[in-house]
Amino acid sequence: MEYTIEVKQTEGKRYVHALISGELSAVARDAITREAVAIMREEKVPNFLWDIRNATMLYPLIESHNVVQKGPAFGITNSDRVAVVFKNNMEQHEHAATVAFNRGLNVKYFKIDIEKAIQWLLSR
Repeated sequence: MEYTIEVKQTEGKRYVHALISGELSAVARDAITREAVAIMREEKVPNFLWDIRNATMLYPLIESHNVVQKGPAFGITNSDRVAVVFKNNMEQHEHAATVAFNRGLNVKYFKIDIEKAIQWLLSR
């Protein structure tokens, strides 16, 4: 598994972009999330792009549920925006989207379309 985390800027608005490829475990996912949120807070950037189009999740659906529940423990707040761009594991992402909605988190999932994700992320 490989990943990068960068602060990027589009049309004058900034976001933290975590790009992950390869096989992603729940432990690695949690560590990357903590690192990205720390950068969000340090840089005062409330927008987070979680790009896993080239990743394969090695954890079951319940772990997708759990990661959303852990959002506040990671430091993600209702004023943050999180866009998840994926290609694989559709059922897990649909479930996670429902959990995020029910928890009042500002998270939206996009199948492959990173441009649409960035547009939504920066639309406020």
